[in-house]
Amino acid sequence: MPLNPDPLRWGIVGTGQIARVFARSLLTSGVGSLARVFGRRAEHVQSFCDEFGGEPVSKPAHAWSPSEVDVLYIATPHSAHADAVRAALQLGTPVLCEKPLATDPRTTAELVGLAREVGTPLMEGWMYRTHPQFARLLEVLAADMIGRPLGIEARFGYELAYDPDHRVYAPDMGGGGILDVGGYPLSLALAVGTITNQGSLELREANGDLAPSGVDCHAQGTFVFERGLEARLECATDRELPMEARIVGERGRITIHQPWLPEGRQDGRRAHLTIETEAKEQDVVLEPEHDMFALQARAMARLIQHHRSRGDVIEPEPPLVQHAETLRLAHLMADWRRAVGAH
Repeated sequence: MPLNPDPLRWGIVGTGQIARVFARSLLTSGVGSLARVFGRRAEHVQSFCDEFGGEPVSKPAHAWSPSEVDVLYIATPHSAHADAVRAALQLGTPVLCEKPLATDPRTTAELVGLAREVGTPLMEGWMYRTHPQFARLLEVLAADMIGRPLGIEARFGYELAYDPDHRVYAPDMGGGGILDVGGYPLSLALAVGTITNQGSLELREANGDLAPSGVDCHAQGTFVFERGLEARLECATDRELPMEARIVGERGRITIHQPWLPEGRQDGRRAHLTIETEAKEQDVVLEPEHDMFALQARAMARLIQHHRSRGDVIEPEPPLVQHAETLRLAHLMADWRRAVGAH
């Protein structure tokens, strides 16, 4: 279905690094323009608008009212997601919220339930799921090219010097590596298990390191599906980790090079998978017209179009993260954090 020719008016809450990446990509996506921007510091908001367009607003409701915007993108620190999502949904404004939707399972369930109650689109922003490399991965698995999957290994880690005031290390801002980047390998494992009918996923064991503030700065976890598939996952904010994911099957394996950030960049487009089977080894390179954040904006625009035409469509279609997966991820991340003793 083609995108709605009417450009969407986007509101953005938050003016940090990811909000800037998204705004830049939004301008290339062809699905709308920036209309309103809200943030905690007026000078940052003004600078943001000077660069990307839109008007600064001093009262939050003006940033997410349907009279002002058609869709709201939320890129605040994790602990502030829920309030903005809740306020927008109560007004009937569609929401694209950076992951995680909330910092605990109870609040996550509340927000998903609210979206269903008011019938308003809500999407959790796992941008890597919009790149065609992920759809190709699921196609290969569904075609049984590597046989029954036996194991998954996936990591996401970057090095950030400890700063108790930085959101990544601040417990009251939803800090910690699991909430920040651990959900990426975890969500990939969930998707692999779903497409190959592996049943439910549970945490078996975990270990990690805590920052002085008490949040996790490094965590490893072994997760096991009901039918035996094992996922060994790792995340960190205090060290670089190999950015790679691997699925090993009975008759081969799939390696995704740079699964979360193609080319190792937030605006990267060129993705690379290696598929090894008993018969051959195949390198697959995929390079869409837009980067993942622009693809995410286009996915949200399609969701809004479907909602306008049907009314009952309020969540994206696979391979994007749907509400049931959002809820399961929230519980698994909470289990992982609890197991490593994180605040």
